[in-house]
Amino acid sequence: MVVTISLSFVDDLRGSFGDWATIRGDQHEVWVQIGLLLSYLVLYLSTWRTTAAVLAFIPTLVVALTTGDSSVVLLSGAAVVGLAPITTRLPVTLATWLLFLGWAVLAAVLKGSAWRDIFWLAMLVFFLSSVLGTAVRRFQVQLSHDRRRLLELQEENRRIREDERAALARELHDVVAHELSLISLQITSRSRTDDPAELHRVLDSVRQATHSALYELRLLVGVLREDDPGDDSDLGHLNDDTSVLRAVEGLTARLDELGFDARFVVSPEVDGLPSTLTRTLIRIMQESCTNIVKHAPSGCTCRGEVRLGPRSVLLTVRNPLGRVAGREDLNDGPTGWGLRGIAERVDLLGGQLRAGQEGSDWLVRAELPLSADELT
Repeated sequence: MVVTISLSFVDDLRGSFGDWATIRGDQHEVWVQIGLLLSYLVLYLSTWRTTAAVLAFIPTLVVALTTGDSSVVLLSGAAVVGLAPITTRLPVTLATWLLFLGWAVLAAVLKGSAWRDIFWLAMLVFFLSSVLGTAVRRFQVQLSHDRRRLLELQEENRRIREDERAALARELHDVVAHELSLISLQITSRSRTDDPAELHRVLDSVRQATHSALYELRLLVGVLREDDPGDDSDLGHLNDDTSVLRAVEGLTARLDELGFDARFVVSPEVDGLPSTLTRTLIRIMQESCTNIVKHAPSGCTCRGEVRLGPRSVLLTVRNPLGRVAGREDLNDGPTGWGLRGIAERVDLLGGQLRAGQEGSDWLVRAELPLSADELT
């Protein structure tokens, strides 16, 4: 555009200087040439800053009204009227349009019927330029909105993928860590026994733990292979049995087999809660028992309770700390994935979790709020 304006300007300037001897004696022609130069100035400025072009357009209108040469106004007016909605804010755009329309009306009033055709031509130029500029502006706004929306969708997709990875990591840890910890401890504690009956009991317990882990891993793989997991895409439905009572009974039996004195109490009403809550309670109990097996002194007494309160369900598990666990927070262990996983589960339900040392004990305390439907 700049090249086209420059070539046209040079051609007109050459013609003006060629006829300068004739023009300089005619004041009207001098003002016509000044109007021409101003119109080129408007066109040049419109390629740089539309607001400056609008300011330069004002003297162009005055000169055109004085000389009666409308061509300079129609040419430069088409540029500023069309560019104003694209490159300036609404107040500047409206001011530019009113300036052009005001000039056209004033010229028609002052010049009378001689400018009637020029008036309608100016209206046509205004209409086409304003419509074109407004359409381009709307396209720019829509394009900007689409780009922002694309960035939001990309961010949302990234967040969803992170949530899915976190959910998958929680499930893998809950499925594998608990059972493998029990298997490892049982094998280690009975590695030197010569009692065939004891070895058979250990092998039977290991077989049960292995089958349990394999079963849940197959469920997990099945969920990952589903094309449309539906509402259960959070992977929270892997464990078919959502009874907290049965889960705690199984965990108690496991701990008793390993020599711990497990004393857990569960309110019967807890099993009537939604499966989302009961699954979370089961996972917290599993992780707590896994930490008991890994860190608590052998043969110690472990206490736990799951009870239904007025507005929440409360879970507590307390066990003595071993000498190693007593010197460092279990949250700072090799990975900390287990406690992190149950903390994420509790946070998703709007609850609160506390897991840390209290005196010589390790305390896990989780409080999960109940919704209005769950309270009735």
